[in-house]
Amino acid sequence: MSRLVGLNNVCSRERGSFSTLDNGTLTIRCPEDYVPFYSTFLAPLVAAKEEGDIVTHGLSYLKKHLWTQAKTEYHNDLCKESVRAFCVHEHAGSFMENFHLQLVPREDRFQDALFSARLPPAAPLSDLSMLILFLDNTSRNLFRRRFPRTIALLEEWQEDALAQTAPRGAGESDSRMRVFQFFRYHAVGKTSWPNITPMFRGHSHRQSKKMKGSRRFWWEYWKDAGAMTLWLLEECSNYFPRYWGLPAGPALDHNLIEPFCHLPVSEGNRCITNQPAYSYVLSYLAQFMAAYPTARKAATALLMEAHDGGRMTNIGMVDQPLADLLRGLKKSSATESTVIAILADHGGNNGVYHDVFGAGNAERRLPVLLLLVPARLLHTHPTLAPVLEHNQQMLVTSYDLFKTFRDILHYPAAPPGDSGWCDKRSFSLVRQRIPENRTCHDASVPPDHCLCGKSLAGHWVSEKLFKGL
Repeated sequence: MSRLVGLNNVCSRERGSFSTLDNGTLTIRCPEDYVPFYSTFLAPLVAAKEEGDIVTHGLSYLKKHLWTQAKTEYHNDLCKESVRAFCVHEHAGSFMENFHLQLVPREDRFQDALFSARLPPAAPLSDLSMLILFLDNTSRNLFRRRFPRTIALLEEWQEDALAQTAPRGAGESDSRMRVFQFFRYHAVGKTSWPNITPMFRGHSHRQSKKMKGSRRFWWEYWKDAGAMTLWLLEECSNYFPRYWGLPAGPALDHNLIEPFCHLPVSEGNRCITNQPAYSYVLSYLAQFMAAYPTARKAATALLMEAHDGGRMTNIGMVDQPLADLLRGLKKSSATESTVIAILADHGGNNGVYHDVFGAGNAERRLPVLLLLVPARLLHTHPTLAPVLEHNQQMLVTSYDLFKTFRDILHYPAAPPGDSGWCDKRSFSLVRQRIPENRTCHDASVPPDHCLCGKSLAGHWVSEKLFKGL
């Protein structure tokens, strides 16, 4: 049982043994002379002040702030998603803390979605879902360096999908996935705002404040078709008012930001109490994918580990957990009906490597982009794989991703209506072959940010991953 000390704690990776939260049941077992407390809300307190007040005032501090003293070891039917558990010494004021995060299913919305879904009649998979695993600040080369286990898993999936080209029999489960990597996926700006705005909304960031709510996010189209939606940001930053002038934000079934605003997240290790911050993100995401087995899902999970002061090492801690998440999705057969995008908005922006050296400057402009596509979808539409294979080597930007995310919902039928100004210069990666002579100007890449015509020697090509292409 480890004692946690405010901002100075180091991620132990092992949750403190004195509390658990399982299916709404909280269990707290404190050692002798310690009193159990829990809170089902997140008090907006600075960590250092909170620690000092607990140590100085002990139990009176917790009672004053309405935290509940546990009468017994067990507390049933906790329907709050964020739960903090404490063991506080009766006299000394020393304390231990655990933070638990559970997804509480939106049964009302789930049932409503099932009955009111407007599913595209031509779509081959009426249960098709879309999952975006967003690795902020991560170039393709950084992904290669820091994610060896995930890459090994994807190469294994690729070999399996290519070795068994025949579709499975009728009624037989097929959780295989084909992996497509886009080598010339190019950022359209140095920071997040100019890249995620066209990715999620389909227009330039310069139009954001003017357009406000007049342009929809990609997942809103999916929600219209009955999908349950998730926005999960591992950072205390509400992008909707910050980037898009939307104080209330779009309607989402699950929008998780709060823990990263009200709990201490140490800068060096990105820990929340005794766990890495990303562990809560991936756990919550896995719960979301499992909570609505018969509904479509549109999920965006943004991981911020690559923001580590230019060291670019912390992102590697996500490698094994990400591989485990993907294995879990395949084991649950979620990969049979889910398109998964592993992507970033741009490469690293901090540190000498990216600011001074040519290779680092190139990495900044070449983020990672992988599309994992169910074999079942590829077999149903044999023209889909050749289009994706062609586009792997073409110039791609985040404008194309917005159009692709919309198009996957309706494929093979075209999305209804006009999706905005960006359609004049964007392509759907699953439907249209991008021209080989596409220029940065054609793709809305600013001239001072364009790498076309410059040497890109040294960037990754995985022979295993693209065996047979």
